[in-house]
Amino acid sequence: MIMWNVIAYHLFRNDGKLLCLGCSRSLKFFDLRESVRPVCSLPMPNLVRSVSAADRHPCIACIVEDFISIYDRRRLTSPLYRILIPYFVSTAFLSPGFMWLSSWNSWI
Repeated sequence: MIMWNVIAYHLFRNDGKLLCLGCSRSLKFFDLRESVRPVCSLPMPNLVRSVSAADRHPCIACIVEDFISIYDRRRLTSPLYRILIPYFVSTAFLSPGFMWLSSWNSWI
């Protein structure tokens, strides 16, 4: 039996069979039609505190340490953007939803 320490998750609205889990030191993508094993696993330097994704675009954002990392699901080799969160703001981002993601959708 496989067990992970799941901190955050996101089920994609545009593709209901794709699940992203933010585990202790990795970001795992599952295709629920295929199997229960991860299709892709992306190593992270530290704990993934939050995961969120855009509905209209293939971007996914996660908070690791004091950075917001934005990835393109089609190319997960490196983040598109990495934004430093100030310390006084980083404690407010412990919930899985991002307040800024709706404005991010309008930029793209």
